[in-house]
Amino acid sequence: MNMDKTIANPYINKMFAITQEEVDAVHKVLSTPRYPIYGEQIENFEKEFAEYVGTKYAVAVSSGTAGLHLAYIACDFKPGDEIITQSHSFYSVTDMMIFQGVKPVFCDIDEESFTMDPNDAQQKVTSKTKALVPTHLNGHPSDMGPIMDLASDNNLIVIENAAHALGARYKSKKVGTFGDLNMFSFAPGKHVTTMGDGGMVTTDNEELAQKVKMLHNHGRGQVMKKIDKRGFPLHLGNDLLGYNYRMSEIDAAIGRVQLKRFMNGKAGPEIRRDHVREFEKLFEGTPVTIPVEKDWAYHSFCRFVTKVPNRDELWLFLKKNGIRGGMPYSPPIHLNRTYRDRFGFKKGMLPVTEKVTKELLSFPLRRIVEYLPPENSEKISDSIHKFYNEKQN
Repeated sequence: MNMDKTIANPYINKMFAITQEEVDAVHKVLSTPRYPIYGEQIENFEKEFAEYVGTKYAVAVSSGTAGLHLAYIACDFKPGDEIITQSHSFYSVTDMMIFQGVKPVFCDIDEESFTMDPNDAQQKVTSKTKALVPTHLNGHPSDMGPIMDLASDNNLIVIENAAHALGARYKSKKVGTFGDLNMFSFAPGKHVTTMGDGGMVTTDNEELAQKVKMLHNHGRGQVMKKIDKRGFPLHLGNDLLGYNYRMSEIDAAIGRVQLKRFMNGKAGPEIRRDHVREFEKLFEGTPVTIPVEKDWAYHSFCRFVTKVPNRDELWLFLKKNGIRGGMPYSPPIHLNRTYRDRFGFKKGMLPVTEKVTKELLSFPLRRIVEYLPPENSEKISDSIHKFYNEKQN
């Protein structure tokens, strides 16, 4: 095969905003004589990501889930400890707690932003509580002011789940900069993707950054960095128990191109925000509730999640018309069988969460202006108008 000729052909995946530039970046890695475990692509991706978010350190990992697991280990949580988080989220957030022997304690959510309700979280604090894990859901930041006050008053660690929220801001500060440790995800549905799994842990704490870096590489420190007078390495083993949660050079190469395009606006949040405004106009005259943006928030819209009456009927109606809507995080974590059986969680313990998750319906947003033409939004809108008009007649 003539690799140069193959690479020269146009390659565009509009759904994930993949262009020839990503292909060239991968080709460059594959052409490297020595394929390093921790090479220049990963090192530069970490530096560029930390600079964009606004933290001193960033550690590239194999997935967002891995990032959360590493954060829980690095913070030295022990069996019997409790961590407060929301149930309206992806269950990997709390699965990783259980692997550490930690009990997840669920608080309710704000009915408009679907993020942690700080007042309800405060009611759940006990002597066993060690941390808060707010989720910046769908791209809307959590109310970090009261959350950080609650943490300070009770000497709690904060770990931000920013998987959905690259570019989102609480007041003037980007999310992923408030917590002791913070996690971002690069799975295919996120703002920046490595076209598979991938994640980043951010922090301003050098000790925690180094611990995460060791943990994600089998517990090894800076191998070959410490040498004796002869230049021979002093230590080649591991310093603590760890995991293989490393990101690959190929993933990092794709991530760097995607991050650059996100930062320069070619695949940034403003494209998604424009699409939301497009939907808002089209949905006028229907009972569909468009996502809110709090006065203190900048919503980066990883997802477009609406609230609708008769959600299940509407979902079936749209399906018959060739339109697929999402029902995110339904049921909530505490009503998943794994959690009901393990902890005895029951319906009624989180009334706002349980109400909201029965009303949510999501639709795809365009990453780039060339993806999902207005006709796509109009088809969704026309079908929704038709459904509710028929319900009234």
